[in-house]
Parts: sequence; structure tokens; C-alpha cells
Amino acid sequence: MAVLRPIELPVAPALEVRAPVELPESTETAAESLYQQGRYAEAEGALLAASELPAFGAPGFSLLTRALANQGKLVDALTWCDRWVGA
Repeated sequence: MAVLRPIELPVAPALEVRAPVELPESTETAAESLYQQGRYAEAEGALLAASELPAFGAPGFSLLTRALANQGKLVDALTWCDRWVGA
């Protein structure tokens, strides 16, 4: 019988807490549109390029986390989830 051992996930780096920055409406809309089209890498790029990281609000964190997860970048998605909770 095999013994199952828990896996260790990397811990997200500490982040400086800042007030949320609203993404420009056009950026968030464009990223959401890219996401809906299945263009996850492009949605990720738009969000990362257009924001003051890591200080954007809940919609930006949510969309970025989902885009990363849908690309199979699960460790990155978990890291951004931790940052979202920390913010």
C-alpha cells in the first residue's frame, strides 16, 4: 500500500499592501473580452501590462487568477489568489 504524502506549495512572496487601483474601463473590458474568447495569455498580458501591480482591485485579481488557471499555470494562479486575499 502506497503512503500518500501532502505536497508543499510555494508560499507567495510578501507584498506591500496598497489601496486598490481601478483599471481603466477599456482595459478591464478588453481583458474580459479576451478571456471570454479563450485568449487567456492575452488577457493575462493586458492585465499585467495595464495595472500597478499588485494593487488592482477584486475584478482584476479574479480575472488574472482565472486566466492563469485556464492556462495551466496553477502555481501562479495560487500565488495571485494569496495576493488577492492579502490585499
